[in-house]
Amino acid sequence: FKLMVDTIRAAPLNYKLPSREAVSSDILDRSYDQIKSKIDKLEDDAVTLQTDGWRDTQRRPLLNVLFGTVSKTFYYTSKETLGISKTADYLEDFICSSIKEFDASKVYQVITDNASAVSKSKRQSFRNLPSHSNGGMYIPFS
Repeated sequence: FKLMVDTIRAAPLNYKLPSREAVSSDILDRSYDQIKSKIDKLEDDAVTLQTDGWRDTQRRPLLNVLFGTVSKTFYYTSKETLGISKTADYLEDFICSSIKEFDASKVYQVITDNASAVSKSKRQSFRNLPSHSNGGMYIPFS
């Protein structure tokens, strides 16, 4: 947080923020490409998927996915879940599709919160994934 505040203070007084349209298109696209490139270049074999529910600035519920290694963590995706029942099957599909999109052979563990649907989905989360040598360890946390 301090780094962000210091960076804002260091900006020229005449600096103009980009428009919402620029942020939601060109800047977002470039940022996505940069992060995807970094993810593609991950050298570590063991990757952890981290997921948790958050709310955006309009208080809409989101499910978020981050991938991390010992040395790096990357935001991967979010899905708005307004009006969606977050059942064990829904969470399993969300987690498994994120793993498959990323690279199932690199994902060693999944870390989530301890919501009741998560507790049920942990018993079934890796049953539909292609088998891979890492074994698919699942660790909920509170």
